[in-house]
Amino acid sequence: MTTPRPFNLMIAHAGQSPWATGLADSLARLPMRLHWPRTADEAIGLAATRGMHVAVVDDELPDAGGRLAVRRIRLLGLELPCLLVCKGADQRVLLEAIQLGVFSVIEADADRDAVTPILLKLVRQRYHLNWAIPTGAN
Repeated sequence: MTTPRPFNLMIAHAGQSPWATGLADSLARLPMRLHWPRTADEAIGLAATRGMHVAVVDDELPDAGGRLAVRRIRLLGLELPCLLVCKGADQRVLLEAIQLGVFSVIEADADRDAVTPILLKLVRQRYHLNWAIPTGAN
C-alpha cells in the first residue's frame, strides 16, 4: 500500500505533555503532518473533516475529555483509528476504551517515548506502512 498523501496525525492533548512532545520529536523525520487541537471540540471538528488518518487523544482534553471526544467522533460515524493517553486507567476506563474501539490505552506518565511504538504498530496494521524511527524506537 502506498503512503496516504499527506498522512495526517492528530495529537490532541491538554497542554505541554511530555508524551506529546516525545511523540512529535520521534516522528519528525517521517512523511506526515501533525495537527494539534487543544480541546475536545477542536479535535472533533478536525476529525469531522475526514482528513485525519490517526488520532492520539489525551483523556484530559479541556471542555469534554478525551473519551467523550472519541465517543462524539464515533457518533459522527467515523472509524478514525485512535490511541487514548490517560493517567491511571482503571478497569472502567479500559472497558469504555474497548467499547469505543480505541486501538490502545497508554499511561500518560509512562516514558515520554512510550506512545511512538504503539502508534507505529497501529500505522503498520491499519495502513500497511512499515515506518522506522531513526532512533530505533519501533
